[in-house]
Amino acid sequence: MKYNFDETINRKKTYCTQWDFIGDRFNGNNDLLPFSISDMDFAVAPEIMETIKKISKQKVYGYTRWNHAYYKNAIKNHFKKCYNTGIDENMIVYSPS
Repeated sequence: MKYNFDETINRKKTYCTQWDFIGDRFNGNNDLLPFSISDMDFAVAPEIMETIKKISKQKVYGYTRWNHAYYKNAIKNHFKKCYNTGIDENMIVYSPS
C-alpha cells in the first residue's frame, strides 16, 4: 500500500503537545520549531483507521491482556516481514507509557 506523506495535517489548537505547548517546555518561548518530540504529523494509515472503527463497535473498552500468542505472533511476524529477522517471544514485554 502507498501512503501520502506529503499531506499536511495542522495539529495546532488540538491540545497537541508538540505544537500547542512549546512554551511549556521552553520557558515561554512559543516561536520555536518543536523538534524535541518524536510526534509525527502524518495521517493514520487506512488499515489502522478501519481496525479502530471495527473495535469501536464492540461498545466496551475494558482492559485487555497483552501476554498471549496472537499478540506476540503479530510482533514476531512484523519483524520477520519488515526486517527479515526472528525475535524471541520472551523478549516481548509490556511497558506502559
